[in-house]
Amino acid sequence: MLENWATTRGHLREITVVDVTTALSPLRGWQRRNAIEALRSLFRFAKKRGLIFANPTTRLKTEDIPRSG
Repeated sequence: MLENWATTRGHLREITVVDVTTALSPLRGWQRRNAIEALRSLFRFAKKRGLIFANPTTRLKTEDIPRSG
């Protein structure tokens, strides 16, 4: 995900909600949930440090995943 953005974008500020949802679209279950949490953490850190103006992960929803076993 980040590697793909690095080839087409010069800075995290250029990442949009559409970019994030497109990158997450092939993921399902725990993979998707973990990716969303990781991206939220990254963008929260960047916003706190003043590296970005808007967090494109703010309105992302995670689905409840039933635990097996």
